[in-house]
Amino acid sequence: HDSGFRASSKLPLDEPPPPIIFEDSLFVLTGAFFYGSRREVTKEIERWGGKVNKNLSRKVNYLVIGSEASRDWLESGYGTKVMKAVELRVAGHPIAIVYEDHWTEAVCGC
Repeated sequence: HDSGFRASSKLPLDEPPPPIIFEDSLFVLTGAFFYGSRREVTKEIERWGGKVNKNLSRKVNYLVIGSEASRDWLESGYGTKVMKAVELRVAGHPIAIVYEDHWTEAVCGC
């Protein structure tokens, strides 16, 4: 599913999107997901050997932004997670910020 949101947004996504390695990686989810509920997305990450955390920290490897996200991300509730991830990157932590469609490609292998 590609809503066209990526092209029209100013989200600080990793370009090109990095490979997603699930095993022993820590993920934080934000926004609403086309894939399903947060519980479903969490179960899928855990099935592949990853873990999901509610909050960002220096231990987090990936911030995954749901494709049902608002264009007004900066004013939305998940915008604070995006900003925190950017702050962590600026401080030298290599957290990847990826969009749901990239995460879904890694899950389904398509």
